[in-house]
Amino acid sequence: MSSKFNDFLTKSLQTLNTTSSAHLGDRSQYVGGSDVSQCLRKAVDAKMNNVTHDNKSLLRFLRGHAVQDMFAEIFTAGNATFKEEVEITHPTKPHIKAHIDFVFYSAKRIYVVEMKSVNGIPEETRSSHLDQLGLQMGLLRQVTPAEVVIEGCVLYVDINAAEWDVRNGHNADSPEMKAIYTESERRADKIWQSVQNNELPDPEPSFLCPWCHCYDACPAHQLPEVVIPPDVLDTAKKYLALVAQSKRIKGKTDALKLEILGYTGKRFKGMSDGIGITVTTSNDSEMIDTEKLQCLYPDVYLACLKPRAGSTKLQVRTITKKAAKATKQDS
Repeated sequence: MSSKFNDFLTKSLQTLNTTSSAHLGDRSQYVGGSDVSQCLRKAVDAKMNNVTHDNKSLLRFLRGHAVQDMFAEIFTAGNATFKEEVEITHPTKPHIKAHIDFVFYSAKRIYVVEMKSVNGIPEETRSSHLDQLGLQMGLLRQVTPAEVVIEGCVLYVDINAAEWDVRNGHNADSPEMKAIYTESERRADKIWQSVQNNELPDPEPSFLCPWCHCYDACPAHQLPEVVIPPDVLDTAKKYLALVAQSKRIKGKTDALKLEILGYTGKRFKGMSDGIGITVTTSNDSEMIDTEKLQCLYPDVYLACLKPRAGSTKLQVRTITKKAAKATKQDS
């Protein structure tokens, strides 16, 4: 029964996601904001092939719909004048479309909201989300009188933490958003042309790769030599800086620890001015010498073995030109 119920949930989830996304139409017939903001190879492959999503991805999609519905109720409670899922089509390139989550209207101003349901609000606005907002505002600008001001934001919502953050200050006529729109339109044309020619463009690896249906077969992830994409490289550099900082801090804390232990000895418990110090010392103990056991009693060693889950080790290091040259020669 549980297996049948699980199958029922899976099938129903797929049906609900199809219904929830029905307003987007056949996405193989146009290029949208989410297409230009992701890897071109992934976008083209998704339009050329029937891509299926796992339950985890489908639930994430539904979470986004649920959060959007929730905020629609909030906006309505505030007596705002807005529309949901506004479709804007390029006036001369019908293959380029955008579906805007929320558009607020007034006499001389239009305000665009691109909503993102996230697990943890990012410190900085993600470039892919700005790409989506830029395409939406750029298309809207082309079909809106020049005297009307078009502004917008990315609204991040972490429903689990019950938090939101508004990334405001974007104007359709600013140099930044104009540049983003120009590049987004170029990418949309590239995607559309690749689909028409049945050609897959080069991959654009990034932190979004783990969620890509092309990940396993993508040439950007074929070992042994993988080029690190800019966003991952930037994070690796930050990681190295923090590791170096933690080593300096550990050196200082180790020295202070020795000073404290010099006073407390091996056993101590005290408190003053809101600070408590407790020192405990375990007794000497014994352990099995596994190498000796394996050598002297191999049958017993094998009989006592049990499975252990593997682990993942991350190593980030600075490679000098000399080391890089030696590594290349060895390979």
